[in-house]
Amino acid sequence: MGCCINQFTENHNLDLKLELEKDKQRYFLRNLPSLRDNYAFNNINSNMNTENPNKTNTIRNSFDSIDKKFSINSIDYKIEKKNSIEHELFTLINNLRRNPGSFIQIINNYLSQIQYNQKNDSYYIIVNNYNIIFDEGKECFQETIEYLISIDPVKNLIMDDNLYINFPYDNFNLCDDKDYLKNEINRINSDKKYNNLDYIVNKNVFNAEFIIIMNLLDPNNKEKTNRKILMNPNFNKIGINYNKIDDKNNVYCFYFIFANDKIQEI
Repeated sequence: MGCCINQFTENHNLDLKLELEKDKQRYFLRNLPSLRDNYAFNNINSNMNTENPNKTNTIRNSFDSIDKKFSINSIDYKIEKKNSIEHELFTLINNLRRNPGSFIQIINNYLSQIQYNQKNDSYYIIVNNYNIIFDEGKECFQETIEYLISIDPVKNLIMDDNLYINFPYDNFNLCDDKDYLKNEINRINSDKKYNNLDYIVNKNVFNAEFIIIMNLLDPNNKEKTNRKILMNPNFNKIGINYNKIDDKNNVYCFYFIFANDKIQEI
């Protein structure tokens, strides 16, 4: 099963927070990539337009065809039953799947926000007043851009209300517990409706775009498990839900469940 866990600390005083030990600020996400420097990054953008125009055109043509076949308007999504951030997460994931290249500029925007703290020898971004530390620095962004250039588009997912992990309201410490999650997955698939299920768990800030970007970057995980789940063409259904787990620090836990429900396209 895929699982990613993020930890962070609030940035009340930037200088003071940056002097804290790394593991108190570190953002643990069970999958993430790498980037070298701004020069290399800029070269990738220019290469897309100059050095390999045939590949760029092929990618764009693929995007056009996948958009026609899997239009977001055709998704069976009951918006009235979902709140805004679940809808936003759902839309962002499908945008990523059918048009990976569209996220290059978004990654570039976050890259431009990276700062370096010499005392701790660490790179960080401030998101929702939290310091998010990247052990790999800019390298994870570069690797992800290269990935987005090379990956083929995949079909949209359909929202499935049955793919819903219950929160352990009596003990939020269990929200990322592997045994608890395994039991929930077994409950969801007790009728063997799905061929395959996988999940991502994020303890994160309340920011849909950043949540998807972090799972796409998938830092601190050489296997890039979360990214593989997001872009797995074999999944056709998704369930998303979340709950606030720390009022004091404004921390949320997000569940993403991906599945194949045995209904194959003709």
